Amino acid sequence: MKLTWKQYRWIGLWAANLVFIIGVWASLSWKGAMTGTTPVMLMSFSRLAALLAAYCLLVQFWLIGRSPWIEQDFGLDKLTRIHRWNGFATVTLVVLHVFSLFNAQSLILGVEIPGAVQYVLSNYEDTTKALIAELSLILVVVSSLVIVRRKLPYEAWYYVHLLTYIAIVFSFGHQVHNGLHLLSNEWFHAYWYGLFALSAILFVLFRFIRPFWHWQRHRFRVTRIVEEANGVRSIYIGGKNIQAFSYTAGQFGKFWFVAKGFWLEDHPFTISIEPGGEELRITPKELGDFTTRLKELPVGTPVVIDGPYGRFTADVATTKKLVMIAGGIGITPMRAMLGALADAKDTREIILYYSVKSPAEFVFTDEIKTLQKDLKLTIYRHVTEGAERGMRHDLLSADVIKKDLGKLSSADFFVCGPPGMTLALRKDLAKAGVKPEHIHYELFSLVK
Repeated sequence: MKLTWKQYRWIGLWAANLVFIIGVWASLSWKGAMTGTTPVMLMSFSRLAALLAAYCLLVQFWLIGRSPWIEQDFGLDKLTRIHRWNGFATVTLVVLHVFSLFNAQSLILGVEIPGAVQYVLSNYEDTTKALIAELSLILVVVSSLVIVRRKLPYEAWYYVHLLTYIAIVFSFGHQVHNGLHLLSNEWFHAYWYGLFALSAILFVLFRFIRPFWHWQRHRFRVTRIVEEANGVRSIYIGGKNIQAFSYTAGQFGKFWFVAKGFWLEDHPFTISIEPGGEELRITPKELGDFTTRLKELPVGTPVVIDGPYGRFTADVATTKKLVMIAGGIGITPMRAMLGALADAKDTREIILYYSVKSPAEFVFTDEIKTLQKDLKLTIYRHVTEGAERGMRHDLLSADVIKKDLGKLSSADFFVCGPPGMTLALRKDLAKAGVKPEHIHYELFSLVK
């Protein structure tokens, strides 16, 4: 997959910090690591593993810190995959650090591993906190695997990942009190403190200050809830000067409803209406406890919006034909994009494939038909059971689309739906000759 120059910029910054950290370690520990006794070698590599683990943990912090700069350059899906693999790297390095340290102390003291563990816990400052941080990281990784494989609710993933913050806070004291490189090099000491301070400032800025600044400016509140289909409802959000809330059609936000039973967590939802109106709108489908309870939201409930996020927008297209493929509630970003394209009087050819299980599950039917009058839009509706007039009774695939469109390489494809469908179609389209840069998707799921 091709990388953009903006992505290379971030990768370069990450690599520069990595090289600098390894360079500082090498200036003090390289000789011991290569030519020293076994305990000295183990201690040297233990320090390197500790430095790299702390750096990887900071990278995790940046990845979950909701910085719009990084998110816009990589996109949610790439960041999620990086976050997953960086998490594995962090835990692996922490385990290597602990393993090397305990074995080194065992050899130095001439005792078994349990004795070395006791010595380290008794004589190294903030080691108990560091142990809590390590266990927290391991718990995050193991629990995340279980949550994804068992398809547990988003809430479980959300709360488990709060342990990452505990790991960062609890490990910092251990680093600054026991790190040879931090204690012996004033420049590196300042750099390390600066790295953590900058990370904390950006985290607070984008995670807390920006959403509440938006709320203070717009005073978002639930204005009405409209049933679109069985188990699907649109929540309309009004406030002050909503037109000034900047987002691009197709993007999503994290919505925090300040009401009893809802205020402990925020959830991601696509904004299902184009910018420029007097209300925002999200259209959740009942897929879990939280989304099922949303129908109980009182009108007037304050809403804090963190965002917008996402690169699933029509402006990434580079061809003159847009093919939108929506599965189920995956129609929400398509609806917003169609509205924005109509407002812009876009003249490109647009083909919408909309697939659901049964006809009763279609939403926004009248709205899309109205938009069709202002667009060069062709609509194909697919169902897997109970097809009615004007509907197709089959599963979407590249072959089906190719029969309609002919050559597929001259179009940009936007795919949004259940993860299985999205990934299958992405693979299918690639096999049919569509270039990766012309297949646009975001998986609104923990499964990557």
